[in-house]
Amino acid sequence: MRTVIMRTIMIEPVGSSCNLNCLYCYQASVRDKKGIKIMPISLLGEIIPQVLKLGKSIRFLWHGGEPLLAGLDFFKEVVNLQQYYKKSDQVIENHIQTNATLINKSVAEFLIVNNFHAGTSLDGPEEVHNLTRNGSFKKVIQGIRNIQEAGGEVGIIITLNRHNVDYPVEIWENLIKPKKLARSWDINICTPTEISHLEPSPEKALFFLKTLFDLWLENDDPQIYIKTFWIILRALLGGRTKDCAFEYNKCRFFMAIDEDGNVYPCNRFLKRPVAFLGDIHDSSVSEILNNKETRIFYDRMSRLKPECKSCKWLNICGGGCPFQRWLSSGRFDGDFPECYIRKQFFSYIEEKIVKGHLYIK
Repeated sequence: MRTVIMRTIMIEPVGSSCNLNCLYCYQASVRDKKGIKIMPISLLGEIIPQVLKLGKSIRFLWHGGEPLLAGLDFFKEVVNLQQYYKKSDQVIENHIQTNATLINKSVAEFLIVNNFHAGTSLDGPEEVHNLTRNGSFKKVIQGIRNIQEAGGEVGIIITLNRHNVDYPVEIWENLIKPKKLARSWDINICTPTEISHLEPSPEKALFFLKTLFDLWLENDDPQIYIKTFWIILRALLGGRTKDCAFEYNKCRFFMAIDEDGNVYPCNRFLKRPVAFLGDIHDSSVSEILNNKETRIFYDRMSRLKPECKSCKWLNICGGGCPFQRWLSSGRFDGDFPECYIRKQFFSYIEEKIVKGHLYIK
């Protein structure tokens, strides 16, 4: 049976514009200081039918900045256009990554009724979260509650940084274990950017990951899903990671389009000339995706240094995120900033499997 590849198109309807100013944001250096510019509906009307011609299975990931700044009417038009151009046998998914502060009851109901999968960020209990995410804790919690009251769930990302890395127990006990906010969690390690350096030390990041993993393992609650841990476990047991940040050359299945119609391989490269692939005013999405220059660029992104190619963990790590390699070294085949952390953490989990401390049904 042939596997159907789902292509992910990341659309940034307001580019890097945001109503928060999180201290570690990787888009802060490219944010337009002139204010919010929303993608014109006419441009949206060009993008959606072009994207739907790319295959039978399409995932739209609405990203930013803060995509909900585009307004509810914008997303109503998204749904209308998708339904108009969708083929009868086509599968469409809509995901939205939002800071949740703009999710009122009307927005929440729209997202759930129209099957949008919502993800947000929460970095710890209120006093910890507010240190990096502009005092937004109460608004984020209310946004999550509004989604829940509308009958949905939210996936939550914890961005590990210098301010929350010392609190794995508090995060487990107050946020994850109670299951009142979410059952699906993920952990990202803060990326050093051009203007911020809030990444935790490798030693502290390892302490956090090991402590949280042990708490999750000891609790043995199948209703608590921590994506990072399952990715690693699945790969250690012979499966695929199924995640772009852990799988080699996965970037080829992604493409990002900003509010002006500029195309990049990923939203992380937004507004960075090094990764500009084209403009849909000049060429169609399909033409940009399949032209020689784009293929060459994706090949460049997949380059790894020799040590990575021969590493025993390559099938789990995938060499790490190309954006992070490029940002930290100026090269796609440069050092991955989380290399040491991943090696040590993979070894830690592998040892638990070997010693029989971990049993997967």
